Amino acid sequence: MRTRQTFSAFCLAVACGAASAMADEPTNGQAALRAAQPYSDESGVTMLNQRVKVWQGGGLQPASATSQVPLNAPANTPFAAAYGQPVAGHPQQLARHLQAAGAQGGAADEAAAGANNGGGSCDACGDCDCDDCCCPDFWEHRTGAFGEFLYLHPTGIDMAHAIQQNGTGGAGTVPAGRVGVTDFDYEPGFRAGFGFALDSCSSVGAAYSQLRSHTQDTLVAPGGVGGVVQSLVLHPGSVNAASTSSLVRADSDIDFELIDLEYSRLFSGGNNHAINYVLGVRWAELDQDFSQIGSFSPPAGTIQTATNIEFDGIGLRLGFDGRRRVRQQWSIYGKGFVDVLFGEFRSEYRQTNLTTSVVQAASNWTDDRCVPILEYEVGVSWSSQCDRVRLSLGYYTAFWFNAVTTPEYVQAVQAANFVDLGDTVAFDGLVARAEVRF
Repeated sequence: MRTRQTFSAFCLAVACGAASAMADEPTNGQAALRAAQPYSDESGVTMLNQRVKVWQGGGLQPASATSQVPLNAPANTPFAAAYGQPVAGHPQQLARHLQAAGAQGGAADEAAAGANNGGGSCDACGDCDCDDCCCPDFWEHRTGAFGEFLYLHPTGIDMAHAIQQNGTGGAGTVPAGRVGVTDFDYEPGFRAGFGFALDSCSSVGAAYSQLRSHTQDTLVAPGGVGGVVQSLVLHPGSVNAASTSSLVRADSDIDFELIDLEYSRLFSGGNNHAINYVLGVRWAELDQDFSQIGSFSPPAGTIQTATNIEFDGIGLRLGFDGRRRVRQQWSIYGKGFVDVLFGEFRSEYRQTNLTTSVVQAASNWTDDRCVPILEYEVGVSWSSQCDRVRLSLGYYTAFWFNAVTTPEYVQAVQAANFVDLGDTVAFDGLVARAEVRF
């Protein structure tokens, strides 16, 4: 009797177990996330103990996909072998990869629900922190657009154009005051562009930048007997080379336009940092204009001395950008780029007597050049929830090497020596950026 009761209980247990298994077993090709519980190893690093059972051909396979994945970085896990995708270290990312691998219906839904601390939808976030369970990872590439306000100061191109002195020349004539210089100050510019995410780890983008900078200087004769203004830009062989004036005015401009096309890919990423390398192409245009005008004598006449220097170049662009979260919505960032441009400088010098319309001196010079550009930017950013809106403020510097500049070119024309011309033009200042990301 006791034997028969024992056998009956055993049969009942087997039948119940089989019924439960049949009720829970998904259809062919599905996968279900059975548990996603936080786990801490001996070193205190938070891990995720993922247990997944995979059914293929209607037969239950061993749960060999069980793994422990650090929460602080994406990593290749045994899921990569099962689904061909790396799994990031939190349940919501696991749900995404299950869906990408072809899990249908209840499997993907169960994974998404399990990612929400046991209930609710990811859109609603439930009681969990959106940065942990609903939002894209800190390191993920995203589609978006941005605009930047530039406030930059050009350096290396200030032009000394005239000097105050106590006589018209000869013995006893010495400087007697200020040197007139067209000195550039900070000027506004802008940059605008967009980025398109190819996947979580890479994106392509384009940007257009522009700066227009102008300055002027007026120099009058100093007080006292014999005070005059001597030009420093007249050609020494012209008929007005030794002429002086009581007042001269000079204007200088420097402008640039940039178009950048870039491909960016994640190099290293985690919960609180992201580093990307950037490959691309840059087209650049750099224009410099200078003009001095004054009434000189002898011989009498209104003399204008003007120069124009233009550069157009294109080349490869290489760099990196990195970001580190320091608080929930605050981060610091840094960028560095090297551009190697190949192009042509076209330079023109004209000295004209506007009273008689006679060109007293003229020079045109072109030169093919390689112009390296070094840029860096550092700053701080604030981000909205899920990093959809990002506001940044930073300091930017760019160095244009091997450039033909106005002061250098005027001296070359005056000395009739164009050998070894090459100077550095720099821009530095503040950058304010607003970005929308999707």
